[in-house]
Amino acid sequence: MTTIADEEIRRRIEQAAGLLRGTRIALLTGAGVSTDSGIPAYRGEGAPPRSNPMPIQT
Repeated sequence: MTTIADEEIRRRIEQAAGLLRGTRIALLTGAGVSTDSGIPAYRGEGAPPRSNPMPIQT
């Protein structure tokens, strides 16, 4: 069963997609997004200790 709210959400998504269609988009994310995707953390809780951390220039 589709509600009025569902239809409004669908309409807004389609409107946003229309605005973005044919354009290039770059998305920058912060720390934590990759760990939610299953990529292990580089530092912080659960990360292996680093004896030779990667410098910022790398």
